[in-house]
Amino acid sequence: MLLLPLTQQLRRLSNPEAVNWWLYTYIGQAVNETLFDGVYFDCCCGAPPGDAFADRAAVAKFRVDAQAAFDRALALISAAGKWASAWNSEPMRDGGNIVRGNCKAVMTKWMAIGANPNLALQPVANAFKNTSNCRGCSCQVPTTKEPCHSCCTAPSHSAAGAAPPPAKCSMDSCSFAKGMDSVNSGIVAPPIATENETECCSRCKANSKCEAFEMGVGGCASGPPACNNSAVHCFLVGHFRGLRPNKDRTTGCVRSSAPPPPPPPAPADGPADRNATVAAFLIARGKSAMLMLPVEGAYENMADYDLHSPLLRADFGTPLGAGKERAPGVFSREFTGATISLDCGSWTTSFKMK
Repeated sequence: MLLLPLTQQLRRLSNPEAVNWWLYTYIGQAVNETLFDGVYFDCCCGAPPGDAFADRAAVAKFRVDAQAAFDRALALISAAGKWASAWNSEPMRDGGNIVRGNCKAVMTKWMAIGANPNLALQPVANAFKNTSNCRGCSCQVPTTKEPCHSCCTAPSHSAAGAAPPPAKCSMDSCSFAKGMDSVNSGIVAPPIATENETECCSRCKANSKCEAFEMGVGGCASGPPACNNSAVHCFLVGHFRGLRPNKDRTTGCVRSSAPPPPPPPAPADGPADRNATVAAFLIARGKSAMLMLPVEGAYENMADYDLHSPLLRADFGTPLGAGKERAPGVFSREFTGATISLDCGSWTTSFKMK
């Protein structure tokens, strides 16, 4: 995927030579690159650049020229058999995310978008955020304030009935909890390229700000040569608050004021929120749609999301018609492989395979 910011480029879309360069060089590199599945246009994140023109006629011409250039870009991308999308989702105030309290109103808006062939439904899947990955929250102290309330009431992803292995904190020995990483306030030193757990522990002991260490592939905020996301790194972290499941990490603790608490129990509505998000999206969507992950900042870690739900991998076939509101707040849609329904009142879903 190629990310394209829309700031200064938009000012030049009234220039035919600039448009051709933008199309066939800037965007063309993604279209012709076999490793890219599509092109994502980022926001200009401010007032439309064309509005900076003082002359209203110039603004109007700019918008017409810009739309024409984007239409050509979409045709170019489509002809290559690739997808195109733009930031962002449906505005949150207008139903970007579905929850129990706004279910019926959001479904009405999503279905209107899905019924319009000129629009793409792009809701966000907040329900799949693994909020227990929040950093800096002490779950030993109950809180109703965000974001720590969500962190400390997030689902546990450890095996049913199994407590996570403890990470002993000792200045004299290094002990490791495999399949776990830490809840912490962030790294206290640049990532260290090493696969040696003993070395990683020693580095943590030698750094007075380090309370725990993690080892695993990736986690780089910078690119090579400083940090290569395909290599194993040692991460020294501070303000250790406990463990969270992560099959790709090994964690150890060398100093902490308290033993790490186990991950909190799962709330009753955790799975229901995810089921309802998927059901709502499938019932409402039109031909062009994308269920998006909410992004906090430009470089959020994909490990912060739980994407193992079988509903995200299931093949329900193709729709046999538009979604319908069968009763007040009850929506359903027939697919070739399943009947999918969502009851906003009871906040329940059904995925009945055929």
